[in-house]
Amino acid sequence: EYPDIFQDKILISQGEVVGKGRAKRHYKLRELYKETSYRINNPETPPEQTATINYTYRGMGSPLGAMLTHSNYAEGVLAYVENTRMAPTHRIMSLLPPFHVYPLVGCTFAPLLCGATVVILRNIIPRAVLSCIENFKVNHFTAVPSIYALLSRYFGSKYYELSSLKCCITGGSYMHP
Repeated sequence: EYPDIFQDKILISQGEVVGKGRAKRHYKLRELYKETSYRINNPETPPEQTATINYTYRGMGSPLGAMLTHSNYAEGVLAYVENTRMAPTHRIMSLLPPFHVYPLVGCTFAPLLCGATVVILRNIIPRAVLSCIENFKVNHFTAVPSIYALLSRYFGSKYYELSSLKCCITGGSYMHP
């Protein structure tokens, strides 16, 4: 059985998870891999071959498709790992939709290839987000500025232990001070 990312919370990790949080399901990559009969027939995929076409709406009536190659993803993962010093000790919270390139590379591919743990939330309810950071000892958090604004407004109303956070990344828009 594969992860259903539409559940409230799931964890994907290489092994055991630090923290006291509870997820509906905890998937261990090695166990998922053992249970599958899927095999790659041709592991020599050319780097210039198109891997995905990611679409976005530009507000002009038609979607825009960006064709990304395997090389684009590989270079993106390598750069992300190098710049964030991603390691198996990272616990990443993913709130961003994985159909955008950045969350796919930075919140999915890079952490899982490094053996890090990924906490996936279905919603952005501040109480749920802050509780997950506290309970799962999340140390790497990525969100758009509007989510940071939402969390900062809620944060003052209750105490959360967030000392595990070491890296917070934003993008996609201007971040107000």
